[in-house]
Amino acid sequence: MRAHNGDSVGRWEADALVIDTTGFTGDHHWIDSGIPASDALHIVERVKLVANGTKMQIEYTMTDPKSWEGEWKVTKQWNRVDSRDMEIAEVECLPDLNSHIPSTQSKQNVR
Repeated sequence: MRAHNGDSVGRWEADALVIDTTGFTGDHHWIDSGIPASDALHIVERVKLVANGTKMQIEYTMTDPKSWEGEWKVTKQWNRVDSRDMEIAEVECLPDLNSHIPSTQSKQNVR
């Protein structure tokens, strides 16, 4: 059975959490700004702390032989924020309702 957002399995490889996701449904998936993805989409994410633990880095490797040739790699980094003096706020499912959360304001903590 395929899940809309795929089935993920995680494992540790040295200092990286590796998340391997397959089993997507064949409809309603788009990568970035309009690149279609099929039920053959395969995403591997490597999550780790870098820069002496001051940043979290995620490297995404995506393949989909039904939609494009080769693989697509993207690396993103987020700045670690000391949250001891921050209040934890409720997060809504709709992005437009989350403007009060610093991490949802692009460029604030994402590089």
